[in-house]
Amino acid sequence: MIVLEDFQGLVFLPPRQIATLTPFLRGWWRAVTLDGEVLHLPQKPEGPWVPLGESWVWPPALSASEGGWNDRAGFFYPGDSLPPFTSQPEAPPERIWGMRSGGGITLLTDDGAQPSEWTEQEALQRLPQLVQVGRGLWGNRNRFHRLRPVGEKFELILDNGQRLHSLHPEAARQLAQRLGLPDHNRLEPVVPGMRQYKLRDWPEELYNSEAEQLKAWFDDANVLIANCLLQCVRYRRWGIFIEYGDDHRGFWYKPVSSVLYRAGFIDADEVRWVDAEEITRESKDAACLRYRRVVERAVGELKWFRYQDLGFRDPGGRVLGSTRPQLLFLVEKRCLEGYARKLADHFGFTYLISGGATKIVDTEFLVHDLVGRGVQEVEIYSFADFDPEGSALTLGFVPQLEGYGMKVKGEPKMVVHPSCFTDRELRLFALPCPMTSAAAITMAKRWVERTGGIHGQAFGIGSDHLQPIERVIRRLEELGC
Repeated sequence: MIVLEDFQGLVFLPPRQIATLTPFLRGWWRAVTLDGEVLHLPQKPEGPWVPLGESWVWPPALSASEGGWNDRAGFFYPGDSLPPFTSQPEAPPERIWGMRSGGGITLLTDDGAQPSEWTEQEALQRLPQLVQVGRGLWGNRNRFHRLRPVGEKFELILDNGQRLHSLHPEAARQLAQRLGLPDHNRLEPVVPGMRQYKLRDWPEELYNSEAEQLKAWFDDANVLIANCLLQCVRYRRWGIFIEYGDDHRGFWYKPVSSVLYRAGFIDADEVRWVDAEEITRESKDAACLRYRRVVERAVGELKWFRYQDLGFRDPGGRVLGSTRPQLLFLVEKRCLEGYARKLADHFGFTYLISGGATKIVDTEFLVHDLVGRGVQEVEIYSFADFDPEGSALTLGFVPQLEGYGMKVKGEPKMVVHPSCFTDRELRLFALPCPMTSAAAITMAKRWVERTGGIHGQAFGIGSDHLQPIERVIRRLEELGC
């Protein structure tokens, strides 16, 4: 019995039901069954398959196509001829699918429940394929078909469609141990988010799929977005370089928005891109922003791939330090890039212009360059506004760096602080923090508790008010730069 995965959980199949095996993602393999079901497993199992290109196939399950062969899911396998194979005798069917004990032994079979004179020990000796799934209940491991989460429990389904038992998570883990499942066959997917986004291979490019086909395959916009992303990465790794967009905006227009529109998830008005700077109360739920959240989660939290794997171009906005590249100067506002350039010449540090919230794509390319210079740990000096948003920008930058394997030394040092200004400057330039929502009020309150605000109040001051540049130099020297 082979243990595979789909978005519902674990699937148990005998080798004879698997038609093809093909490398998929992060060491995983795609499996297509004789019926055309697409599943995945963390390594290639032993079995009757023979090599065809990068895949392993069971030749009788393939049908001839121009230039190659197809399986029942529609995947194409190039080749002039199929490799030779040896037929495997089919195992005789097992009629017994379970056993109950308690007041005697009852065998559970396809022909109904049958009392037995065996003791429990005798039954387990005669039927070694039985594994305990609950108190007084055993199942035939060769008849298991699914172990899937349903609510807070796991359901064990047999190959005849019958639910054998409902298990609490700990009982399900104990069953996995009794089945001898290795570490890669845990109850949670090895590839995080794989089940949530129903990741799988598709037999054709989604960007060129007809509307009715997309509607048949997808019932959730986020699932379609995630699969578009994964398919792009897969194609590029195969050496198929399709001309998709090379940044967030470009990738939205090709392929994502076109596919979402055809699948019926957005209308023509929702195709328009909205930049983060343009977000209004009316556009905060714009489809392109939902798409961007999926992309950033896939790269940042779930780590399916990198932006470079999607073909995104280098966004720029950074300069590596000439003498001390490990000192990292984070600048919030693009209008201060001239300051950053002069300060980098003076101190020899690296700087990054965030233009607002730091973007994971900027962090990815920055870390790539730093590692190329031999930098493994950085010290952050943040030239952000002294306000809740500037603080959030700085603190949010740390896990992004660490997510790409870069160590961060100590806490980030905030360059802009009320102590840098005169009382008159604070009176002229300090502004109240936004209080337009409950979340903003909570954010400001916590920021004041952490930093003291300005004179204990929820007021902030912009980094562009710290001038001339000599004052910034003195402040950096005070911070130990």
